[in-house]
Amino acid sequence: MTDSRIDQFRALLGDERFWKFSSKLIGECQQKGRLLFWQEEALKAFAAKHPVTPLPANVGELTKLFSDNGGVPSWADIISVRAGLVHGASLTVEDQSHQRTLLTLTSAERQRILRGDVTLTHKVHELAMTLVSADRPGEGLALFDDLVEVAGEFALDVFPDALQTARKHRNRATRYLECALPWGPTLTDIYVAAARLWLELGERDIAVEMLRDATRFGHNLATIRSDPQLGQMVAGLTLAADPHWLQPEALRALREIQNAGQLESVDCDVMAGLMSLEATAEWFSDWSGKVGSRGSKLRPFAYDGSGGVFCFHLALAGQPLAAQPVVYCGSEGEFLVMARDFADFLALLASGISAPELADGGYKATVKPVERLAALLKEHYPEAQNRSVKAIVTDASKLRAPSLR
Repeated sequence: MTDSRIDQFRALLGDERFWKFSSKLIGECQQKGRLLFWQEEALKAFAAKHPVTPLPANVGELTKLFSDNGGVPSWADIISVRAGLVHGASLTVEDQSHQRTLLTLTSAERQRILRGDVTLTHKVHELAMTLVSADRPGEGLALFDDLVEVAGEFALDVFPDALQTARKHRNRATRYLECALPWGPTLTDIYVAAARLWLELGERDIAVEMLRDATRFGHNLATIRSDPQLGQMVAGLTLAADPHWLQPEALRALREIQNAGQLESVDCDVMAGLMSLEATAEWFSDWSGKVGSRGSKLRPFAYDGSGGVFCFHLALAGQPLAAQPVVYCGSEGEFLVMARDFADFLALLASGISAPELADGGYKATVKPVERLAALLKEHYPEAQNRSVKAIVTDASKLRAPSLR
């Protein structure tokens, strides 16, 4: 059966019925040790280039033949791949045949295999950028069309690259912005990329507002003013950061150390940026069990392996985040004031203390210093490096946050 005949047959049956038919047919052929006709044609073409004896008699032998000779198992064509996706199969982006398959799938099919698969999402993001760099922007944009729909907290870096790639496509850019901007407070690079995009589209005033938002949520103002393109736009303007969104430099440094793989023993994963108000409201409502509760006094910035969330609590009006208490909202509903400020929180991490240990008093048994964090503490908060765990816990216990409960 030729590829054109297969396409006609699929059009006649419809995708869903055809996938079911193909899946059943492939299964029967495997059980009987036979190959489908189009698989046999692929085998003949391969055998002509790589003579082998005897020829394989079933799918398993065919797969081994291709693998042993460094070939691509082309029997896994788009039809059988689609049939496999119905049953939860995935793709290996490093494989060039799988890359071609990925681009052949429909948008809905790509989103289905990307959604929830963080590793695959990152790899497809890299592939999209590679395609754009290789002067194949159409294919790269096709992948970004789906990436912006499924990217979220754990793949925020998709958005700035997507916005940059879509600068010459107004309709597409508008859709990308709708997906990306809600995450701007979490990753301010999104606002900066949006500013460049609006400038490209001739909307200078909107671009300036994007830069105001970037600064308000803690983006480094110096990098904007030194940018050859953006610096001219903000010359003479007053841009000020909201102290309640300006991340402490020590927190940024902590994330960089974590991303370098140097904090595997510390049960605290720093987020890409502060959680947005919308995301905070959704999370807090679920955590508290109170519909409509927004947790507006919280700025989540990290989580632990159990699903608990570390937050700044805005208890001190007008004070920067570094001076605000750090609280822990556990995955089982427990609540704990961990430290009176970020310096004390970092001192706890440097002592190897986790939130659960604080909650049950286990920190009294052992203190396991983390040298890399001790150095970070000394660099940013030298006055806190000699603070004992007992003193930190005692001071934290004096604080209350009744508005959260």
